[in-house]
Amino acid sequence: MTPQSLDEQAMEGMHDHANSVLLEPGESDEVVWTFPEETDVTLEFGCNVPGHYASGMVGEFELKH
Repeated sequence: MTPQSLDEQAMEGMHDHANSVLLEPGESDEVVWTFPEETDVTLEFGCNVPGHYASGMVGEFELKH
């Protein structure tokens, strides 16, 4: 097996969850979440490609009503 085929196997099925979007460079898309009106929370988002989250492709945002 090559490193590329190992990466492809690791990513197989990774992006078919409703809360996940696979984007190519320059693309954009959206994931829509609905929260109760009284929700005040800090949420985290990150890249789920193997190694990317650990390399810092992660961030936070605050949801306040």
